[in-house]
Amino acid sequence: PLEKIKTGCQPVIEQNENDRAVLIANCGEIHVLDLKSFSVVHSIRRYALSYSVAIHDGLIFTTANDQSAGDHNGIVVFDMSTGKEVARLPISASTIAIKGNILLAAGTPAFAGGPGSWHMETYQIDTEAIRNGRWQEVNVVQQCRQAAVQLADTKDLYGAISLCKQAG
Repeated sequence: PLEKIKTGCQPVIEQNENDRAVLIANCGEIHVLDLKSFSVVHSIRRYALSYSVAIHDGLIFTTANDQSAGDHNGIVVFDMSTGKEVARLPISASTIAIKGNILLAAGTPAFAGGPGSWHMETYQIDTEAIRNGRWQEVNVVQQCRQAAVQLADTKDLYGAISLCKQAG
């Protein structure tokens, strides 16, 4: 119930186009809200202290921008209809935004301890590839191709195998 949601730790809300919204509350819990009934549809456990959130085509894109994320830095994607995690994209960002099917990933700004410039990249979102896992296959193929190039250059078989394994 909504009564259990405390709005400490700078709450954030992002509205979806289908009478749903995402509320970040209780210092990092993600709640999918039904705006018609004002009820919580799903609650997603806390995995970081601070998030940047964007919604696209029923997917919640979030990023952890603190050390509590450990090895899970990058953009984490959840399905709004199920509350389940569907992807961990290896895109480093402290702030994200989505317009249309374009994701803007921005690094830590200079005023917040980042480098002298504010690094930003854009990515085209393929929601079907994210939902069915095809994005990971592309990542593995690219990483293993890079491993093959490294093997040809350095003749380090175990280094190339390690590089390929890192892709999953």
